[in-house]
Amino acid sequence: MMKALVGVLVCCLTLLPHPSQAASPLLRQTRQAEDFTTALIASGATQVGGSESQSTIWQLPSTLKVDVNQCWYEGSGICPSSSCFHHRNTVTIKETPVSCGICFWKRRCKTQICCTHKGF
Repeated sequence: MMKALVGVLVCCLTLLPHPSQAASPLLRQTRQAEDFTTALIASGATQVGGSESQSTIWQLPSTLKVDVNQCWYEGSGICPSSSCFHHRNTVTIKETPVSCGICFWKRRCKTQICCTHKGF
């Protein structure tokens, strides 16, 4: 009985949308850009190129440059175990430890904000 209840719980929780996916596409895109920009600022990045209000290019302290439009959330579901490095030319901007919930076999669960870096 308990095993069936846990299975239903896992099934239902994995169907819940990420908070950034719960709104309209335009609002979701605006919220994501704000989240990514906030994470870039917190990481010590500085805005470069163009007028500061419209530039989407940021330079990280490591001198890598990223475009905020090429950033995304990595890790979802009930037992997120994200890794930006599964993708080519990526850098981790922010890593957030999250509860593993019922995933008692996992030592660590996390979500990340990842960005593609390129030579601009």
